[in-house]
Amino acid sequence: NGFIGYHLLNTLNTKDKFQVLDFDRSYFQNNNLIDQFITNSDVVVHLAGVNRDKSEMKIFETNIDLAKKIAESIERTNFSGKLIYISSTQEDNNSSYGRSKKESREILSTLCDKLSVDFSSLIVPNVFGPFCKPNYNSFIATFCNSIITKKTPKIIENNNVKLVYINNLINQIIFEFTSVSSIRVIDYDVEIKVESVLEKLNSFNETYLKKGNIPNISNRFELNLFNTFRSYINLKSFFPQEHKINK
Repeated sequence: NGFIGYHLLNTLNTKDKFQVLDFDRSYFQNNNLIDQFITNSDVVVHLAGVNRDKSEMKIFETNIDLAKKIAESIERTNFSGKLIYISSTQEDNNSSYGRSKKESREILSTLCDKLSVDFSSLIVPNVFGPFCKPNYNSFIATFCNSIITKKTPKIIENNNVKLVYINNLINQIIFEFTSVSSIRVIDYDVEIKVESVLEKLNSFNETYLKKGNIPNISNRFELNLFNTFRSYINLKSFFPQEHKINK
């Protein structure tokens, strides 16, 4: 149901060799349901977690609890498939989220070593792409939504950020289905200042929304950023646009 899961699901549904099993967050509260899901799976991708909450303790405890429930189910069912855990480059920043991601990875890795279960973990930088939830875990999503709804985006920290586009991440997750067990840091697509991203998004707004022109796209990152920006347009209220005839 989350951002990465949504894109992973849609991509897998275009490939005939994969069958995606339904999973609901309520399964975490029911041992029989989660055990049935684990038993019937060849590959389990663990994306579930909490990024933000008013309580830092709740973020930490929830993420650890989810990892433990998966670990317990793997042990109960004698799972013989592959477990892929998606972690974050925030593992070492001492935040509740970062610490919970690292500890969750260690819980799952230790158990899989003990049971000889195939385990991989991808340590992922900042992810961006279409349909990410604004005001949650992606400043790009927040910027896009603010610009299109005519609000003023605010830069909290003008840091250099390492970004990976969602489609590139999804391809690497799928590659991991058949690769050897590993803990792998995902390569980022670009490292860029927050203000530079905002400048590009503002230029898309001026060129595309206000003037009706396709902006100058000079590289793959700008194309991915433009497609991300367009996903926040309210299609019902924005279209149709009248064609202005210039003579």
